[in-house]
Amino acid sequence: QFIAETAGLNALIADESALPEQLVADVVRGAFGSAGQRCSSTRILFVPEQTAPIVLPMLCGAVEQLRVGDPAQFVTDIGPLIDANAKRKVETHVNSILALDGALLLAKSPGSNTGNFFPPTVLSLPELSLLPKNECFGPVLHVILYDASAENALSNVVDSVNS
Repeated sequence: QFIAETAGLNALIADESALPEQLVADVVRGAFGSAGQRCSSTRILFVPEQTAPIVLPMLCGAVEQLRVGDPAQFVTDIGPLIDANAKRKVETHVNSILALDGALLLAKSPGSNTGNFFPPTVLSLPELSLLPKNECFGPVLHVILYDASAENALSNVVDSVNS
């Protein structure tokens, strides 16, 4: 795994050697800890097409188990966003992504969407260039698959992140 902060659109790039259980644990912690409101939150996950059939169901299952609620309660995994404006921005972002050709909702926590709460959400994008350059400060992860068997696969992914 390689984690890089790139202007707030932080990517975690997994290769085929990544252990699925460890990858999912790291992604859930990185993307949804602090309700995704850290500058260092994982926003983008690159997964090899070859391991996606194992990784994505595991990731979706983990996200669907997250509990949204009062952070003072021990059973809560994800607390609220900072204010109603932040929630509106996250909702607008998710809706704009889902309106794109090829974008899919992969998983959404069944948690509360009332008040300033926003359930952890996993979206799939066919390519990074579709993701707006502005940062989404909320519990939203964007998954992009890549062909790890292609020549220079990891270099091409890193180049796409850096462009």
